[in-house]
Amino acid sequence: MVSPIGRKPQVRFLNRFFTAKTLLALAIVCVAALGVLVAAYLLIRQDRVELVTQFQSERLKQVLEARRLLLDDLESIDRDLDDIAGLLTRDPANDHQPEVRAVLSFIDQYKMVALYDESGRRDIFLHDPRGMAHSSFAAFEDKMAATARAAMALEPGETSSTALLEGDGGGWFRIFAFSIAPRLGGPRKAVALLVDMKP
Repeated sequence: MVSPIGRKPQVRFLNRFFTAKTLLALAIVCVAALGVLVAAYLLIRQDRVELVTQFQSERLKQVLEARRLLLDDLESIDRDLDDIAGLLTRDPANDHQPEVRAVLSFIDQYKMVALYDESGRRDIFLHDPRGMAHSSFAAFEDKMAATARAAMALEPGETSSTALLEGDGGGWFRIFAFSIAPRLGGPRKAVALLVDMKP
């Protein structure tokens, strides 16, 4: 058994160490440490919010830029379809197929052009000689005819299009068809264009 005398030095030491000033200083240090932790947490949270906001802003800019580019591409396709339709139907006495072939060769994304009448018969069929093998276009022929029929149901000068279509050998394509007004009492027509949507 330990005598009460042996405990006195420990009690005195604790009384000397845990004075009011020491306890006050310890409390201040704890409050300061807690304040630092809270400040650090708030800074980290604010940085995170700023990063998320910055990411959202950059992502929005990218989406708007992609939208602008897509709209520019669609306007360009629409203009080119109008020009191709004019070449293929405006002057039946002259053959403008070489010019259309030149367009297919010059614009890498354009792979195939077909002109359809309102009965669904294909009058003209041209494809990019540098593009996919001719046999691989067969998968798109029915969809081109259907898109041309859909375009003929629209007002002249309007365009119909498909969603993205996967090619037999890979890659993604869309078909755009331009409605052509009847010329000199002739039938309605539509020109369909197969476009490679690879960026």
